[in-house]
Amino acid sequence: MAGDVIRRACADLEFGAAVVLDTETTGLDGVGIELAVIDAATGHVLLRPSPRSASTTAGCAR
Repeated sequence: MAGDVIRRACADLEFGAAVVLDTETTGLDGVGIELAVIDAATGHVLLRPSPRSASTTAGCAR
């Protein structure tokens, strides 16, 4: 049983098998303003948010 769980966890962490989805919003009921996607096995950033996206969407643009 434990061996099956370990094998499954290792398979899930192989390159391209799983990603971490990081989101930022303007509040609990707010609008999504940033999205990043990272490969769970390598930490490689697959999608990086624009550095200006949060401040522009939140109305903090200069």
